[in-house]
Amino acid sequence: MICTVSDIKTIMGDTGNDNDAVLAELIASITAQFEEHCCRKFIVNDYTEYHSGCGNMIHLDAWPIVSISSVKESLVYDFDSATALTLNTDYRPVKNGLTGVLQRINCNWPGYTDCVQVIYRGGYTAAGDTPGTGETAIPESLKGAAVKQCICELNSRNSPGVKITDFDGGSTQKHTLAPFLPEVMKVLECYRHPGSFVI
Repeated sequence: MICTVSDIKTIMGDTGNDNDAVLAELIASITAQFEEHCCRKFIVNDYTEYHSGCGNMIHLDAWPIVSISSVKESLVYDFDSATALTLNTDYRPVKNGLTGVLQRINCNWPGYTDCVQVIYRGGYTAAGDTPGTGETAIPESLKGAAVKQCICELNSRNSPGVKITDFDGGSTQKHTLAPFLPEVMKVLECYRHPGSFVI
């Protein structure tokens, strides 16, 4: 995930294990919230994506790019029969894949909806894991933002601000998710997918 239980416990000065399960749940939730807000995938994995061309650049959803297995174009969406493009002849990763951008060489990507298929491995190595060949560790600023937000969420769960609804025969409790902290929002703006700003 985007940070570890140990990362949070170190900041909190927590030496026990009572909150470990809750912290693991919060980390998974925060990771998903960060990815949704930034319109991208942070954790390294194998992905198959379909893109529409608009000029000679397309932006993948998980970066840094670790490796590219296949890039194909098909106006009839028959990618199994399509010939794979050649790296550094037909396309190239801009800035060695650090930004997730693929440039089509000497022409534009076709503009039909989802007519470009990219099979690749991309994203940051999960917090606590050792980066593999060509992988990049998750940035400290992003990990720190996740730790701060997780602690905020934990504190909100333990606060008296829990909404309790009474009904016939019982009651239920609802924890309202804390909004992103201002300092967390500032960090996340540096990691948003550029396409997420287009309305």
